[in-house]
Amino acid sequence: MFLCFMFGNNIYTQAQTKVQQYFRNPIDSPMYLSGNFCQIRDGHFHYGLDLPTNNAEGWPITAVADGYISRIFVASYGYGNALFITHPNGLMSVYAHLRNFNEVLDDYTLNQHYKRQSNSLDIFPQKNILKVKKGDIIAYSGNSGGSTGPHLHFEIRNSKNELLNPQYFFDIPDTMPPVIGDVRFLYEKTISTVDFNDSGFVQGDTFYFPEGKIYLESEIYDRMIFEPNRLAPKSYSLYINNVKSFECEFNTYTFDQNKYVDTHIDYDAYWNTGKRFQKLYREIGSPMKFYKNNYSGFIQLKKGETYEIRIEAVDFNGVKTQKNAILKCSDTIYLEGFFKFTGSPRFHIDPKLALKIISTDSFMQIGIAGNTFLEKTTMDIHGYENSNMYLVYLNEGSHKPFLKPILLKIKLSDSFKNMNTSKLYIGYQIENSKGIYCGGKVNNQYIQTPISIPGNYFIGIDTLPPTIQLDSSASNYISFNIKDDLSGIGYYKATIDGMFALVSYDAKNNKLIIKKNKNTPLGKHLLKILIADKKQNYNSWEGAVVFE
Repeated sequence: MFLCFMFGNNIYTQAQTKVQQYFRNPIDSPMYLSGNFCQIRDGHFHYGLDLPTNNAEGWPITAVADGYISRIFVASYGYGNALFITHPNGLMSVYAHLRNFNEVLDDYTLNQHYKRQSNSLDIFPQKNILKVKKGDIIAYSGNSGGSTGPHLHFEIRNSKNELLNPQYFFDIPDTMPPVIGDVRFLYEKTISTVDFNDSGFVQGDTFYFPEGKIYLESEIYDRMIFEPNRLAPKSYSLYINNVKSFECEFNTYTFDQNKYVDTHIDYDAYWNTGKRFQKLYREIGSPMKFYKNNYSGFIQLKKGETYEIRIEAVDFNGVKTQKNAILKCSDTIYLEGFFKFTGSPRFHIDPKLALKIISTDSFMQIGIAGNTFLEKTTMDIHGYENSNMYLVYLNEGSHKPFLKPILLKIKLSDSFKNMNTSKLYIGYQIENSKGIYCGGKVNNQYIQTPISIPGNYFIGIDTLPPTIQLDSSASNYISFNIKDDLSGIGYYKATIDGMFALVSYDAKNNKLIIKKNKNTPLGKHLLKILIADKKQNYNSWEGAVVFE
């Protein structure tokens, strides 16, 4: 049997047969999942498993096998508080969004904070300094970083830092079959008028198309007991006349493939319907490791021919769901729904070539790197000044993010001459909001920033500092409410009597928090807080505090 990932025959055998002797559960409870490997999220595939903790923090987290702590990560974003354990078999386990570590690791991490004079950490302890045994409590579950609720995020990686599907290594309860929902046909890459209800098509349905290529897309996901979330199945396939035409198996992928998640689904359909239709065909140039062999997935319809199609989805318990239909080729069927283009400037782009597009009045420049798109692309650009508003649309009617950021440069008009240009920024306009800060660097009368999605962009100015207000305090704790409505918080620092003080930033709740630790001087002392937004507008707070 062929698998896209190979990480040693011994571990390969363990994974395939679900031998549980090597790894144990990271939580002392059945591994019910609220998120799993390659579950489709906005802008990325999910890296591992999400284990719910009954919406509570403080659950003991245990090492899944012997090993040593090889990395400690502490930040207000992303993984939040996270531990990485390297195991003798060459694999690494990852535990993220933790509330805190065990006493030994907390003490080690605290010393590193003060040694480096940094509120954030990304450190790699020397091998075997921090050894752990299978079943040791290493931390406690939390909601730190980019988490949207208390849970444990868990991963397994190999020695190349490639992500592996942890479900190969654990026995996870699953009594519910995969789901094949709505199905879409695309004729020559243009959406047809064939629509389906929530149940999709059923055995015996027949559909007619003229000669040409047909591509299929479908909502495909798995369910698990007690969890309503749509998870990734183990695999799904498309068969044409009982011959496999396409297969996707979610076993491994690399971080650099994250940008391709929006080519794995029909992104425009997602934008318009909220449904994630996974493609049953391979986009030209797609490097996805979990696409099996070199199946193309499309169907070349010929007049008078009949085609039996079957979509299959399989979960990790081997439970299979399938749907069948029949396609017939006929010249009497007409399709609608072709994309409607406006008369805007249009450029035809070879995906391999880098390209710079400059407007005739030099008011706008677009810089496109090679391989920003997977295939030849027609790009429409609108650009005009209207009360400092600019409209930039690439691929009219499309909202799909670019595989690489596109450099947007806008010439500053006379209305900006008397402004402090260091405070200018480019924002992404959202209806009924102040917009989203994208960045902005002024150079030679132009302001520029990389952009990742098409849409409306504007030039804004941020001269207002963030706000800071004392929230609450106690003998071992003090917190502040901080907020910035434009460019966002970009810097924060705390000192006690002029010396570094460890402070954490809870971005979800707009709070700065200082907790007493062994380095905190007791008694009454002067605390100073300095914060700034991303355009270097500063604000500060100072006052006497008492730690006991």
